[in-house]
Amino acid sequence: MGLVKYRWKNQVKEWIYGREEQFHYDLRLIGPMVRTAYYNPKPFAFNTRVMLLERVVEYPLAFQSLPLEPATILDVGSGNSPFPYHLACLGHTVHTVDILPYPLHHPNIIEHQCDAMNLPFGNESYKFVTAISSLEHFGLGGYSDPVKVDAPFQARQEVRRVLKNKGTFIVSFPVGRESDPVKSKKANYRVFTPALHSRFIHGFNVAQQRFFQHADHHWLPCTGREAFGRDSYSQGTMAIVFMVLTKPLK
Repeated sequence: MGLVKYRWKNQVKEWIYGREEQFHYDLRLIGPMVRTAYYNPKPFAFNTRVMLLERVVEYPLAFQSLPLEPATILDVGSGNSPFPYHLACLGHTVHTVDILPYPLHHPNIIEHQCDAMNLPFGNESYKFVTAISSLEHFGLGGYSDPVKVDAPFQARQEVRRVLKNKGTFIVSFPVGRESDPVKSKKANYRVFTPALHSRFIHGFNVAQQRFFQHADHHWLPCTGREAFGRDSYSQGTMAIVFMVLTKPLK
């Protein structure tokens, strides 16, 4: 009975004073976003277990790699990630890019519903570009995008084109010992092997590169050799690389 009274009290307050702006998203909308961004439930035997996702290391590192003062940031493959919204709440102006509409609204978010392999921006338009665990999904058709084997690398080329000289590209993706087209299609993400990783960073300067692996219910720093030796398909992403790349002067 106490819960019913509490709910009615809140409802009356909202009728009188209006909805509080800092809580204007319904849990039914934000709940699935939080789940897919931070943890992944998987059936195991007769139970369901939850695996904490790599966002626990990616987001803090990305925030640390961006300026404290407000900046204009292009986020590629925004999907339903809360990351662009977090950036907007920190005062940054965020241009989201995805083939699907971005579900959250904020005065600092400018949405561009388009293909990241053909960005509608001029050369050297942005000083900061982010792609946090998004490029590995490109070209597999899981998000209504066209199936293209080379999609992550085409998007990478577009990012390099729109990035200003000496600009910063903050990116992360799964790494492991194999990249299997059949497994990628089933899992809806690619795994970057050492060869694919080397191809991706070609033409950039590597300002920062850190590897992490999932071990004993933790996301822990590891060496590249350890990360590229993991199986990132059978039980989900087991290792990632986080990088801060810069575009060299011509």
